[in-house]
Amino acid sequence: MNKLLRRHLALLLPVLLLGATSVHADLNSRQRLHAFAALPDWTGFWEQDSVRLGANGISKFKPLMGDPPYNAEWEAKFQAAPGPAAHVICSLGFPAIMDSPYSQFELVVLPEQTLFIPVDFSSTRQIFTDGRAHPPKEDLWPTPIGDSIGHWEGQTLVVDTISRKAGPISVGNELSDQAHFIERIRLVDKNRLEDVMTIEDPIVLMRPWQVTLTYRKIKDVDRLIPYECSENDRNPIVNGHFTIAPPKPK
Repeated sequence: MNKLLRRHLALLLPVLLLGATSVHADLNSRQRLHAFAALPDWTGFWEQDSVRLGANGISKFKPLMGDPPYNAEWEAKFQAAPGPAAHVICSLGFPAIMDSPYSQFELVVLPEQTLFIPVDFSSTRQIFTDGRAHPPKEDLWPTPIGDSIGHWEGQTLVVDTISRKAGPISVGNELSDQAHFIERIRLVDKNRLEDVMTIEDPIVLMRPWQVTLTYRKIKDVDRLIPYECSENDRNPIVNGHFTIAPPKPK
């Protein structure tokens, strides 16, 4: 190693160490720890509260997003549309992942963001709560999950989601890429979570559409097993009903 390179490294190392120390200090700063302590404890795994599994499959499930106030044009399309195909069900994004009969997810709440990590779909919801705005229009494009920012009002997380890709949401319903979502998420009690969602879509809906989704905490579970819907379909739809199929022989 030549003298010049050693000199540069000697000058750079304290800067790198100082940067690493600053990042560590920020993550453990008194202000951040105070903010962390003020957040509600949503730790754990959750699932849709309207689902009841029986020996022959789902014995109770009412899709809460099944009756949107469509305008006349879109109501006609909805009535004429068949149910969603299996490959469509496997690829649903937001808000369908919040209303899926198989919706199980882990919640991670941090001062900077809240994460909804689903087991059966590949897209994690990342809700930024660090004070940022949505990206400018030129840096924003529709995605299956959309772009979500939020803030806390006491123990309630208020989420604003835009730029959600046009397409199905659940049970054949669809929204345009102009849909705008406001959610108010809170604990009803230590084992029950509530999401009051208001949807506006000037292309599809006659008026704002409000639905209330609820989730229960999954007990006696310390991890969720990743599930690949398209390659491990244990819940085929038969005659319009969800069923539970035995595993395929190897």
